[in-house]
Amino acid sequence: MMKFVFILLLFFMVSGVIAQQDETLLEVKEIEHGGYGALTIKFAGINDKLGVLVGGYGGWLINHSFMIGAGGFGLANKIEADPEIQALSADGKILDVQFGYGGFIMEYIHNPHRLFHYNIKALIGAGGVGYAVRDDFNASDSKQSACFVLELDANVEMNVTDFMRVNVGAGYRYVSGSDLEGIRDNDLAGPSANIIFKFGKF
Repeated sequence: MMKFVFILLLFFMVSGVIAQQDETLLEVKEIEHGGYGALTIKFAGINDKLGVLVGGYGGWLINHSFMIGAGGFGLANKIEADPEIQALSADGKILDVQFGYGGFIMEYIHNPHRLFHYNIKALIGAGGVGYAVRDDFNASDSKQSACFVLELDANVEMNVTDFMRVNVGAGYRYVSGSDLEGIRDNDLAGPSANIIFKFGKF
């Protein structure tokens, strides 16, 4: 009997020690780390035509909710330059608009453990715009220009598996500083529709 009482008393003492935790003004929780890469397709107006921008981004994910990284995007379809620019083309070859940009990216993911949730993403960086001879990847027009790019996105995200997420949403791209003949900043700026596929450790 005494042995049983002793064991019971010892059990409660050990349980009490394990359960004890210091009270503090600020509770510091352990940071959880992850990361992912994302394939992105954007549909946007480029030079008054429908442009398809393809690219990707990725980075370090902190506590499932904050991502810090970088990415880049480029115009994937053919968009013919304006007629006055075509008139300057040597040998009468068709000139297409080239546009790409990239930079530093931050993303906030709200309630990431829920099946459906949303995220907000910002890109700040630089881009380039120019003309290229159609179907000749080695030839380009000498007229090119750099520009500043700021892009904001808001997307709805669905957890498909532990390692995959799918996003759909919209964004707006601000462009400044382009001085390419035949292209204004507003021809490269504007709203976009997004489809994003993420793969990684979330």
